[in-house]
Amino acid sequence: PALPEGAAAEQEGDDVAYEQGRSQGSILLTEVDGRRVAAVTADAFSVMRSAARRDGVELRVVGGFRSMREQTAIFSGSSDFFPDRPGFSPYQTGRSIALNTSSPRVAEWLAQNALSYGFFRASPKESWQFEFRR
Repeated sequence: PALPEGAAAEQEGDDVAYEQGRSQGSILLTEVDGRRVAAVTADAFSVMRSAARRDGVELRVVGGFRSMREQTAIFSGSSDFFPDRPGFSPYQTGRSIALNTSSPRVAEWLAQNALSYGFFRASPKESWQFEFRR
């Protein structure tokens, strides 16, 4: 598949964000639970995680930022699911994270509280995917 405009520039590094097929330039990334996310997302998640812990709920990031290289590999190699085209995945913005929602307590807590911390379910089909917007 063809890469979106600006994708070739990412050969210099894996910190380039994409939204709606357009390069958004380099973003500041950090790690949470071993996954890369935009620093602003990590900060907001930290606040939300602390609140969840006070309620006895443990939130974990199980998926985060994907570089163009990573999204292209997923897109090209997938036969079990239908990932977004490279440059169009919410995970390429740095604001989307996948959380450990297989636990009913986690899913319930997020349904009741995530929005107040700036996180919303990014896809009705994917109960684990949350996007930070403030």
